[in-house]
Amino acid sequence: LNKEDNKKINLYNLDKNIINKKIKIGIINNYFNIGGSNVFMNELYKYFKIFGFNVKIYCEKINKNVLNNNNLIDKYDVINISNIDFNEICNNLDYLLFNGYVPNMIIENKFNIQACKILITHSDVAYSNYYIKVYHSYLDKILTVNNYTKSKIERFNDIESNKIHKIINYVDLNHDVKLNQTNNKVFGIICRFSDDKNIIMLLFSLKRFFNIYNNYKFYLVGYENEIIQKYI
Repeated sequence: LNKEDNKKINLYNLDKNIINKKIKIGIINNYFNIGGSNVFMNELYKYFKIFGFNVKIYCEKINKNVLNNNNLIDKYDVINISNIDFNEICNNLDYLLFNGYVPNMIIENKFNIQACKILITHSDVAYSNYYIKVYHSYLDKILTVNNYTKSKIERFNDIESNKIHKIINYVDLNHDVKLNQTNNKVFGIICRFSDDKNIIMLLFSLKRFFNIYNNYKFYLVGYENEIIQKYI
């Protein structure tokens, strides 16, 4: 809720009527580091800043090297949540976004926050879905990144569909970069080989794919994993 005019504002469909209003936004992340959910947080932060909003990022752990080399974020806007009290986060915020993580101080206070509370989940098997399952009644909105996750959350948690919205993950490319225009049939992924990435399903899918399209090359880039190596 925007306290100034007491109207709901759609933060992912911004228009000129709300530019530069003194909207205060808090983004909560478990660990400020590299990774997909951090990229999502960086992009949210950047565009909220462009529109003149007051944005802070709260994390339980912060990788100082990553923070100091991040040219998108003012390092003074990144705050260790362990160094502040609950009221400092909650007082006068208009929006509080949980980027796949809810800290204990929020849970212990039973989400007693006046701000509009939004939780972001990045996958249908993400740990953040535990928070949705247990605490969805405390949340005002839930954001997902695809229709499958949206429908799965609705189905298994009996949540009304108008409470859940889809925003597709993306990265804003530097338009000066020359993209490869060759016809080489090469593709791949770079990611953690963790359970939530479901690499095993990917490998079975690739097996079927290459039975039909054997003129492609695929690169699977990550780290050593004994179980996945057996499937490879």
